[in-house]
Amino acid sequence: MPGYQLFLIMRSALNRSQLHSTVRRSCEAIMERKGIVRSLENMGQQQLPYIMRKHQQIHHEGRYFLINFDSPTDKIVDLSEYLQRDVDIVRPGIILKKEEHLRPCEYGPCVFGELPNPDHEKRVWRTRVLKRLKISRKRNDPPAALN
Repeated sequence: MPGYQLFLIMRSALNRSQLHSTVRRSCEAIMERKGIVRSLENMGQQQLPYIMRKHQQIHHEGRYFLINFDSPTDKIVDLSEYLQRDVDIVRPGIILKKEEHLRPCEYGPCVFGELPNPDHEKRVWRTRVLKRLKISRKRNDPPAALN
């Protein structure tokens, strides 16, 4: 099953027990559709980016939640429709497919296709030293005689 992320915005007028039951309903909806909830993160209460109208109510603030879950692909549309009908959810957000990205240096040495060159540092050092010598020789040379 592929992984997904669901971003929920819930009503800010909910008290603690109502908020708990709304989050529980949302997670149970995922599990009823043969999904597995991996993590749930409370992002806090914030001002909405614009005034939202849902179920004959106007909302200025909302409580943000992020749910990471695994689910069969054919159940996502059904889940989205269920969350749209929930009265306590202002905006169910978009269900995004979560892709696993591995950092290239996480396991083993960082090699991005370049060839190892142990003499590189010696060459760089040599060219820098020679450049400095050339510049210092030019500065210390006596001025040429004027004709």
